[in-house]
This record gives sequence, C-alpha cells and structure tokens, in this order.
Amino acid sequence: MKSLRQKASARGVTLNDLLLHDLFVVVGKWQRHNGGRASDWLRVNVPVSLRAPGDRVLPATNRLSYGFLTRRLRDCRAGACLLQSIHAEMIKIRNKFLALRFMGGVAVAGGVRGMLKWFLSRKRTYATIVLSNSDARSISAFVVFPSSTTSITASR
Repeated sequence: MKSLRQKASARGVTLNDLLLHDLFVVVGKWQRHNGGRASDWLRVNVPVSLRAPGDRVLPATNRLSYGFLTRRLRDCRAGACLLQSIHAEMIKIRNKFLALRFMGGVAVAGGVRGMLKWFLSRKRTYATIVLSNSDARSISAFVVFPSSTTSITASR
C-alpha cells in the first residue's frame, strides 16, 4: 500500500484517484475485449466521505454518500490524461459537495409514495461498477468479470 501511495503522490494525485484510473483501464479493457464500442459509457459509483473535521471525535461514525464518474470507453486507456481528469473531477465532487445529489435524489424518491420502489424495480443499470473502500488489514478482495470467453481477476 505504501508504494501505491508513493506512486500517487509522485503524480500529484490521491491513492483513490490512482485506483479509479486503474479500475477504468481494467474495465475498459474487458469491455473492449467483449465487444464494447468506443462510444459506450462506463460509470463508477464512488463512496465519498461527508465527515467534517468535528466528526473526528466520533470514530465509529460513517457519513458518506456517492459520487459518479463517467467516461466513454474510448477514454478508458492508461495515461496521464485519464488520471488527471479523474483527479480534477474528484476534487470537484468533494469541494462542491456533489455527492449530496445522490442523497437528495434518494430523499426525493423516498418522499413520493411508491417512487423509490418503482425506481429500484426498473431493469436499468445506473453504474458499471462500484469502487468500495475497505480496511487494508481486513480485506481479501477479489473481482471477477465473468464472460463465456474470458475472466479478469484482480486479487490482493
């Protein structure tokens, strides 16, 4: 983990920015290998902390929402351009509190009788993949992208 943090720091980005870059690249490769078109969209659902400095005295408190990063498949290739665009967008999501839009949408849908149930019952994909953070001491992470011809596995 330390070497990844150093790699991110050397590029002027956060560890999460670096992981998001790699996630877009891996999912992009998989999509291209399995017939994805350059114009297809990939969307990553990213947890965003809403904790304020005063919340430090409450270590067991999670205050979070979700931000969404969206890229065309053609843009999901390794490189500084993708990494810097992710970094800039994550700064915008944090500084402008854009993750609150997700919570606001859920609140509105929950306030209208039957709307949340209808919204969740639709056969529609709202995110290609979800990035989830976990304590490095306890993770045994793996991701499998099933396909009739191949699978990509990322493991710790």
